[in-house]
Amino acid sequence: MKTVEFVLFVGAMVFYVRHLILDKNFVPNPVSFGIWWIVDIINCITYLDFSKHWVGPVIMPLGATIIVIIGIIRKAKVGKLNWIEWSSIVVCFISLLIYLFTGDSLVSNIIIQVILFVGFIPMVVKLIKEEEYYEPILPWLLFVIGWSFTTAITLRDHNSIAEIFSSTKSIVELIYPVINGVLGCAVVLLLSVYNRVINSIS
Repeated sequence: MKTVEFVLFVGAMVFYVRHLILDKNFVPNPVSFGIWWIVDIINCITYLDFSKHWVGPVIMPLGATIIVIIGIIRKAKVGKLNWIEWSSIVVCFISLLIYLFTGDSLVSNIIIQVILFVGFIPMVVKLIKEEEYYEPILPWLLFVIGWSFTTAITLRDHNSIAEIFSSTKSIVELIYPVINGVLGCAVVLLLSVYNRVINSIS
């Protein structure tokens, strides 16, 4: 299952980056994506401090790195940061301080998960308000399946549901793949499919 999980995540990121490269109108704000790169890096460090499931946490910052590079190559201008990005910087800094001075990776990672969850809001709002806009279907589908594999592999480490809920570590370990993995990506996928269908029949 681990090999399949790895192939799904790499495939999703390759197809997503390919879409961005082919879209000549896409000029990512390097500072904006740089923020999410930092968030992904801290998430990776704190998550792997208590979890052995490395595929998703490692692939995501690698993808963000490539997107930042695309922005630099295309000479993107530094755009104005929105309130979510400014809030993410502050909260991310707090998370990092907690990890560095207390060593509590669980609390630090929970804070990062809040940032990642809030990070979906602008895209979801745009998908709801602008029916002509949709994300590429294949990479988001692969992300949903990939995170589903991560969730299944994580659940397989436990003997029962009761065992999961008896441990704070086990609960926190599932927040990332379930909430910001399967759920977050599924919402983007379903809204994109809906908008694409609406556009095709209108």
